[in-house]
Amino acid sequence: MKSTLFLRDLTCIDHAKIDSYGQLSGGSYNLDVLVSGDVEQHEQVVVDFSKCKHLIKDLVDDFNSGFDHKCWVAHHKLIELPNGNVKVETPYLKLEGPPHLFRVLNQDMSEEQNIQVYLTHHLQEIYPTIKVEVHLRPT
Repeated sequence: MKSTLFLRDLTCIDHAKIDSYGQLSGGSYNLDVLVSGDVEQHEQVVVDFSKCKHLIKDLVDDFNSGFDHKCWVAHHKLIELPNGNVKVETPYLKLEGPPHLFRVLNQDMSEEQNIQVYLTHHLQEIYPTIKVEVHLRPT
């Protein structure tokens, strides 16, 4: 049997973003996630709500590879520096810092799709048959 679990307002993602013109802006999104798949025989649900909620929040908040409290970069190249930092330069700004401050996005996908691909990849290691759908709502 198939079923869907809706996780509303799972977390708030605060971020800065360098747009395609090279200008910096900030924003916040509330994260909603739909998890669909076959009902587990043991739990009688698609996934354990609490476990899945904490797992998604941990992935989004991850210090190195998450999305929360990062500068999102899609249209500009991060340059690795000899001191271990990275920098990005546009006609409007120059930013330098440790790699964990930046999150490189695939410019051919929306922000929602970038997060969806990331969460799907990691969640399917634990729940191989689920489908993940991400919705971002500006706060």
